[in-house]
Amino acid sequence: MEPEIWRAIPATPGYEASTHGRIRSYWKRGKELDMRSRPEIKPASASSSRSPTVSLKTKQGYFSEGLAGIILLTFKGNPPQEGLVPSHLDGNPLNNHLDNLAYETATERLARIRAVSPRKRWDPEERRRWEQGICAAYLRGDRVSNIASEFQTTTVYKILDKHHVTRRFPQEGRND
Repeated sequence: MEPEIWRAIPATPGYEASTHGRIRSYWKRGKELDMRSRPEIKPASASSSRSPTVSLKTKQGYFSEGLAGIILLTFKGNPPQEGLVPSHLDGNPLNNHLDNLAYETATERLARIRAVSPRKRWDPEERRRWEQGICAAYLRGDRVSNIASEFQTTTVYKILDKHHVTRRFPQEGRND
């Protein structure tokens, strides 16, 4: 395994990025910058696109940025031309090692994602049986969390609504 190299992140004092895709901070919680000898590793959080993001503090306040973009900016600088975006060469947004990152156009990135991890294309009859299985499990009294886990979906309520299945409790699954 190659050694982990740390460098200061441009325009964000007190933060460093590593070639292994990690960020560390010299900021004390709620305090001023303290370049102490033992910085803390900042956890990345998942975003809606599944790519990890990190919240960094600057003089203007906090901002959230994609981890891949921070790693590339720190070690390779700004994109060599306009319109390039960070891309994961293996298609895995959780692998933010420097050797897995590159700048590409959005079109190239999308083509790479599709080539590396093609989405399942449903046969209409197979999808109908899958949705009916979800409805049947709900109607026999299974818990929604168990149904979601068994059928590997987060759209149980959407499927129940599509098939006009009456909810057990009036406010179940609604975010009113």
